[in-house]
Amino acid sequence: MFATLALGAFERLLNDWIDLDAATRQGFNQLNGKLLRVVIDTPRLSVDILFDQDQIRLSPTPLGMDDQPARSLFEQRPYERKYSVMQADTTLHVPHMVGLASVIGATAGNTGNLPIQGDLAILQQIQWVIAQAEPDISAKLSPWIGDSLAYQ
Repeated sequence: MFATLALGAFERLLNDWIDLDAATRQGFNQLNGKLLRVVIDTPRLSVDILFDQDQIRLSPTPLGMDDQPARSLFEQRPYERKYSVMQADTTLHVPHMVGLASVIGATAGNTGNLPIQGDLAILQQIQWVIAQAEPDISAKLSPWIGDSLAYQ
């Protein structure tokens, strides 16, 4: 339960950060309707990232491995085959969170030797948009602490 709440809080922070720069929001809006699945081995979890118009949605995904005792961090019960999982446009499989950060922070087109299935252009677009991001944090801070302090 706490993992799902943390995922919701992270989704909110991510969308607020993206909204600080109009060009970043437009870049992510070009991915409208695309689904990126990120599977992480440690901690064991899988998250679907759905790109909607003016919104990025994060949702937990069951890993679908009913033969293994270790379930996902989000799964509260064993996997049931009757509940099929949506097909992702791109699936990124990383061993740990550091591997995920290195892929997201890398230059566009540089994914190393990580197993990626599906459309590589989605991951390249995400990398390009993040590299070009220039969030205007001072505009959000100025109503609270004043213009002069916010722009310093």
